[in-house]
Amino acid sequence: YTRVTMSYITLCFFLLELATCIVQSTLGGLLLSHGMKNRSLVTSIIDVAGVQRGFASAHDHVLEICYGIPGLRGTACEVVYNGSMIANQGVAFSYHVLEAAKSAAVSPDNSTAVSSRGVSITPYVNGTGAVQGVIVSNLTSSSSPTPLSIECVKSLTWLETFLRNTKSEDVIYIVFQCWLFSVSLATLIIESIPHSTVVLASHVVNTAWSLLRLFTDRGAKKIYRNMIVDGACHGVDLLGDWSDDNIHYAIIGINCGVLLCMTFLVYKLIKAYGKAVFSSVGSSPAVSRVLRLMHWFTVFLQFASFYTVASAAAWFDKRRTDIMAPYSHSILQDVAFIATTVLLLPWFSTGIHCVRFEHRILFLFFASFSLAMLAISGLMFSSALYRYELTVWRFFGALTVMADFLLLVTCVLAVVCRVHFGLGLKQFLGVQIELQKAGFAQDRFALDPDHDTATITSMPTLLISKVKGSETMPSTSPVSSPTKRYSSSSTCSAQSETFGTWLVATAKYG
Repeated sequence: YTRVTMSYITLCFFLLELATCIVQSTLGGLLLSHGMKNRSLVTSIIDVAGVQRGFASAHDHVLEICYGIPGLRGTACEVVYNGSMIANQGVAFSYHVLEAAKSAAVSPDNSTAVSSRGVSITPYVNGTGAVQGVIVSNLTSSSSPTPLSIECVKSLTWLETFLRNTKSEDVIYIVFQCWLFSVSLATLIIESIPHSTVVLASHVVNTAWSLLRLFTDRGAKKIYRNMIVDGACHGVDLLGDWSDDNIHYAIIGINCGVLLCMTFLVYKLIKAYGKAVFSSVGSSPAVSRVLRLMHWFTVFLQFASFYTVASAAAWFDKRRTDIMAPYSHSILQDVAFIATTVLLLPWFSTGIHCVRFEHRILFLFFASFSLAMLAISGLMFSSALYRYELTVWRFFGALTVMADFLLLVTCVLAVVCRVHFGLGLKQFLGVQIELQKAGFAQDRFALDPDHDTATITSMPTLLISKVKGSETMPSTSPVSSPTKRYSSSSTCSAQSETFGTWLVATAKYG
């Protein structure tokens, strides 16, 4: 609480992050709910028709389904819509079904009828029992029953895949907002310049992601409109309100505004934290350098952990719930996911402790876990299915590349920190712990380089009173004992009680 409320900058930073987390999570939840409802309707239609799912792709005004990994030898593909032929077949089917329904030549199979979102979906079968299409009732875009041909239903498999992908994206986006808020809170608690920098970079990523999502959704809606609604389904719009992009525009606007405000706040925080490092008592230049390395390592470790979990979870969900299940039987994929999940927590824990406390044995464990995770990441690319999905699902591709990059950078920073073991970081952090136990934070000098005087307090960084010339501003909070002034020529520059505690802690930790 003290760190958050120590100045208007830190308070504004905290409140802005909290509000952003709540608002963005709410908007992401609305997108998730809307997308899941649409996907439920599309999935129900495909299930009722009994259409075999495959790898659907849309390119060059052609919509096709491959019953195997596209691009591999022997994979069979079927053209669902080519611009004209299938649309004409849809007209013929609609006329045939409406006429046959009157003469009972083709009848609905009510035993397999389902209802989704208040919409009734019934298969139509011919005299031999073969399903020729489905009849959809209670659509918001049509007051009368709407027949859909098998070709139309097959084209919906592409839409189903897209909606499944957006579900994963929305879930990860919501979790990312909560995780980013926790990192922002850690920034205020430990007064870390690396954390502040990466928080700002995360908001840049947030804004870029929202723009990419809008671009991707508009491209998908164009395909849906041109190839499915006006093509294979001959004018039938199952998702009448899907074209609304208001939520996307709201997310982009909020992200841009937050990014501008956060740029100013982070600049102020970095400036304040930089002065705190300059005025810190007891940290040599070497220790300050190692401390910055530790903070950068911690930041990349946290980000690598999140992106690795997100990438692994997205891939696992894709394999288990999407059309990939019949085409992905490799036990190695399951082993890789389980191994990554099991290794992540000890990898993160050993990484934090081995660097902070300069523990050489723990570092060996951390290095072993890192090599195992790098090996798993590399082995994943041996799967043709994995490589295919990286190219067609942009979000998953970007997420995976980012996770691998952060993992590699984290390993490099860990090696750099290991090289700097023994320069005093462990002792310095031990002294800080002792000072906190004694009831005050690490002492700071509020020093103006252009003058000869300074004030020493035991308050957090941003509560230090500034000294200009011979006038000293009082501290905003009471301290345990009166502050004292010193001159640059004096032999003692601090209270003996404070330095007594400092010397005792220093003796204890070497």
